[in-house]
Amino acid sequence: MNIRNVLAFAGFSTVLLTSCGDTATVESNSSLVKKDSTVQDRTEKIENIFFNIPSPIETVNILKQAGATYEWNLPLDPMKLDEFTGISSKALAMGIYGADLNYASVFGQDNDMYMYLSCAEKLGNDLGMGQVFTKETTDRIEINVADKDSMQSIISETFWSMDAQLHDEGRESISALIICGGWLEGVYLATQLAVLNPNNEAIKQRIAEQKYSIENLVKLLESYGDNDDLIEVTFNMKELEELFQQITEEKKLTEGTVDEDGMPIIGQQISLTMSDELLKEITQLISEIRVDYTY
Repeated sequence: MNIRNVLAFAGFSTVLLTSCGDTATVESNSSLVKKDSTVQDRTEKIENIFFNIPSPIETVNILKQAGATYEWNLPLDPMKLDEFTGISSKALAMGIYGADLNYASVFGQDNDMYMYLSCAEKLGNDLGMGQVFTKETTDRIEINVADKDSMQSIISETFWSMDAQLHDEGRESISALIICGGWLEGVYLATQLAVLNPNNEAIKQRIAEQKYSIENLVKLLESYGDNDDLIEVTFNMKELEELFQQITEEKKLTEGTVDEDGMPIIGQQISLTMSDELLKEITQLISEIRVDYTY
């Protein structure tokens, strides 16, 4: 996760905790403490998820080193936008198109980027977040379209503003669905690119690291209890989590390295191992879940 996203998350956390605290002032002290505790717990889970999601920039750098190119047929077809009718499906689609927007942006695919941005804007309006996708945002994008770093910053800011608004309005479950859609699409793209680049061990490692992020994603979804909008999605993610838990983990004590001041560092190195067969199973299930959400 790059520093812009870290700062964006820090800003989002402040907005989230402040806004929820303000709306709870009329409640009893015990209710306030309980609510703040739940909000803090969810915030920490969201942070853990995003720290482990494959960053589009990192993924692209890995793939470029292996000679990969932009695969136009992997992102979700923008023409399917009108097929998403319910609130839950639109929230999932928002996350999916958001991940595709990042993918196109990092590869400098301006035409595709504008299409996915248009999808996100339409879905944002449908979900009652039209004030996030303002003319100012559009103008900034048009001015900075050739600057990949600036585009990543603008996209991050826009989606975190949207997420903060949902929490401020008490629509946290919609936010959870958007996060789930974005995570699913990010890993879907990574697994499909791994298929196209079977000798790229680095991208396989990034997929294996989702063993940790999906744990946090499932816990986040479960924290909403029996919310009807999340029951099926939670079931799907728990099924996927079972596969990721089969990734073996080996911990080794590391010695001999030093920090920038020359002081010795003693720590623990975690090595993840995922068989090709397990990767195929994960790839297949992710594809099936994505089809259920988008077709």
